[in-house]
Amino acid sequence: MKNQPNEFCNQLITIREKQAEIWKEHLMLEIRIHCKFLPPNFDHLENFISSIDYLPLNNNTKI
Repeated sequence: MKNQPNEFCNQLITIREKQAEIWKEHLMLEIRIHCKFLPPNFDHLENFISSIDYLPLNNNTKI
């Protein structure tokens, strides 16, 4: 019985590690696609697009 919670934790850790690896592979695929298909002048768009400021999730906090 005592071993069961530890076993569950180990399973969750393994799942999270696999999930992180899949996300990493997905991100690399996205980057490859963007680099291949976006036009060369795409980098210049950052001068025209403003960054998104952080918005707190707490609705009571005034910005």
